Amino acid sequence: MQERWPKRYGAGVGGDYRYRGEYAECYVTALAIAAGLNVYHSHIDDDGVDLLIRHSGDEIDGPRSPGVEIQVKTWQPPDGDREDHWTYRGLSGKRYNHLVSRPDDFFDRYLVVLAVPDDRGAYVRRASDGLVFRDRAYYARVPGPAVESGRSSVPVVIAKADLLTIASLRSLIHPDLNGREIAP
Repeated sequence: MQERWPKRYGAGVGGDYRYRGEYAECYVTALAIAAGLNVYHSHIDDDGVDLLIRHSGDEIDGPRSPGVEIQVKTWQPPDGDREDHWTYRGLSGKRYNHLVSRPDDFFDRYLVVLAVPDDRGAYVRRASDGLVFRDRAYYARVPGPAVESGRSSVPVVIAKADLLTIASLRSLIHPDLNGREIAP
């Protein structure tokens, strides 16, 4: 019997990686829209950026339309990792280097990792007052230094306290946005 999904598409835990990745981008997009931010999607992933999230408006002092660039990944957090953080090992050397902070970057870059349920059917559940997106997204800066591009896996420490929420996403964009009323 032939497999339903070729191995290159990542069939296995959490299902097909194409669906996991799309779900993760939709999850982050939904948070950004709820935060009153604009989301721009990269059509070609050639520099490690999936989403550019920006604030539009004149409600803050500072740069016009500040934003952040985000690489979105999904994973199954391991059991037994440290109490205050996880170590994500899903970035290749090339992807890691794309996210390393550089002084000449126009926008800060973040890795956002979404913990997804094993079953694709559990990504969203119905509640009495609407739909609930599952599960949790966390963010991390990749401080560097750059590594050899050919490495197959480079660890990134992700603090469990760095949960991606409406408030934290607005703070990543600009510190003055946290706690402010979201303009219509």
